[in-house]
Amino acid sequence: MGAPDRKQVVVRVSPSQRDDWDEYADELGFSSRGEMIRRSVEFFHSKQTDDSDQSSEDLESRLVDMQDDLESLRLDVQDVRREQIGKTDIDDVADELEHRVTQYLSRGPGGSEPTNLVSGATRFSDDDDFDGNGGGSGE
Repeated sequence: MGAPDRKQVVVRVSPSQRDDWDEYADELGFSSRGEMIRRSVEFFHSKQTDDSDQSSEDLESRLVDMQDDLESLRLDVQDVRREQIGKTDIDDVADELEHRVTQYLSRGPGGSEPTNLVSGATRFSDDDDFDGNGGGSGE
């Protein structure tokens, strides 16, 4: 029945499946259905083992790439934060300047009536409140 160091494994399949396997064995040049099944299982097992080793290497490589990408992203975010802080400061200064100009122009000469832009701009540098301290611009 076979060599003493071998055991028989019974696989139950439909008659049509058995016939298909017999045809495959003939087409592929195997001497028997059993040889085809043994070689197919061996091939599948070796492919899985090789793929597993390759998958570990691929996974490690992908992990290193992801760590590099993450560090690059961290640096990009840090740069954006620095730029945003600068823009926020500039935006705050612009908003404050706009507020003061609008406030000054709406006061008008003598503090009662609105003035036009030219006369307001001329007097803007002489305004006592311009430096924000209420003490004048140093004159």
